[in-house]
Amino acid sequence: MTRIVLVLAASAAALALLFVSISPAPATRPTDREKSLKIFIVCDSEGGSGIVEYWSRNVPPVHPRFQEYRELMTRDINAAIEGCFQAGATEVVVSDDGYGGTCTVPELMDPRASWIRGPGFGTGKLPLLAGLDESFDGLMLVGFHPMEGAEKGVLAHTWSSAGRRRYSIDGKPAGELAIYSIIAGNDHGVPVIFVQGDEAVCREGRDLLGEELVTVAVKKGLSEQRALLVAPSKARTMITKGARQAVEQIEQRTPYLVKMPIEVRLQLENKEKADAHAQNRLRILPDWPGRRVDERTFEAILSSTRFLSL
Repeated sequence: MTRIVLVLAASAAALALLFVSISPAPATRPTDREKSLKIFIVCDSEGGSGIVEYWSRNVPPVHPRFQEYRELMTRDINAAIEGCFQAGATEVVVSDDGYGGTCTVPELMDPRASWIRGPGFGTGKLPLLAGLDESFDGLMLVGFHPMEGAEKGVLAHTWSSAGRRRYSIDGKPAGELAIYSIIAGNDHGVPVIFVQGDEAVCREGRDLLGEELVTVAVKKGLSEQRALLVAPSKARTMITKGARQAVEQIEQRTPYLVKMPIEVRLQLENKEKADAHAQNRLRILPDWPGRRVDERTFEAILSSTRFLSL
């Protein structure tokens, strides 16, 4: 009797083992880490923490502060990258669009991100936001400055700090933030999810893209080249927190879209600068569809974003 019980028990154990070995594995659902979440970061050179002067005017490359500002910018960008990855980003690409594409220090770059550097963007040969496509989920603008004419805007300008340039799109004042938002939205279906710079550009971003836009102000303008600063170490903590929040809330953001055609208008500081601008446009973009309407002003009706930077 004892032998029979042992045999039956052994047989049952063998059957159980066989059942386990041939049973299909339970279906697994993709984890958050397996989902693609791509972020594109564009950086400029004037909105970084601790920066209150134009590099091109005041700080030539041989000046000690030039390297200091590049390090400040790179660490601000790294802080944004950190926030992206904390929130679950799977890929981050950084485009250095400040000071000829050289406002970052390669040796300090966060190795988890891919970096785009070098001159030529926005010239017609290499378009603005080169490298961005519809595979990205969000665009971040780091180190940005407000548009020309912004009240108490730190280093406020549009495209060139060498002269006063006022842009408008369909009759409304516009700066680089608006132009990047339009290109990202209209051409690629990518929303702007985060803006960092001074208080003026953060306000500009919320006015254009909605109060829910995540912004981080690292300085408050007292004049064009003087500001009340957040210490860079604290600013980087704020940037990381803001970038993380922006990625976590990315589903709430939608691309900024404008209906084409649009009317773009550019007014320069004086006739001499307008003459130089006209010659430069003809040299770089001979098929530019605009016209000069007076000594200082150009306008164009655009059916695409190609000539948005005029």
